Amino acid sequence: MNLVEHLTKLNKLINEVSNTSSIQDVNVRARVANVLRIYYLGLNQLFITQKILKNINFGQFIISGDEVDHIRNAGWILDEKYREDVYMPALKSNLIIDLWSVVPQEIKDKQEDSFIVNYNNLVTACLNNGKIKDEIKFDFDNVIINQKPGEEINSITSDIALMLFKKIIEKLN
Repeated sequence: MNLVEHLTKLNKLINEVSNTSSIQDVNVRARVANVLRIYYLGLNQLFITQKILKNINFGQFIISGDEVDHIRNAGWILDEKYREDVYMPALKSNLIIDLWSVVPQEIKDKQEDSFIVNYNNLVTACLNNGKIKDEIKFDFDNVIINQKPGEEINSITSDIALMLFKKIIEKLN
């Protein structure tokens, strides 16, 4: 994933949802945009950490002991294993769950809509420590996701998370 490219796509989507979205309910539109902003902030923290924190000599700054701890904590995501095993899955899970929490109930209740059923199954898996309870199937033109019960969620990349988000936005229109 090219982080800058992904942040740019995400920023465009935030602007689209905030300003030109066809989501009629202003409150839903604002909540959807805020869910995206939280995801953006998480990715932006990664960008800042990778580009800036690792290249700064903190000895030249006057900061208190409490502040030093927070700067050190930001360095956790410089560790590739932590970033890939903990940070990114948590960000994507929060995006998936937070978005579902702002979707109106009448859309969630559409059991005849296979996307809605599968998205609900994905949310359940996120809340179940990544273990899939019911099959999850998504088909985005050239990208197909098919995961069986008992498997761990392992197919939701950052790009797929945005595809899911765009599809939910379509459902809100």
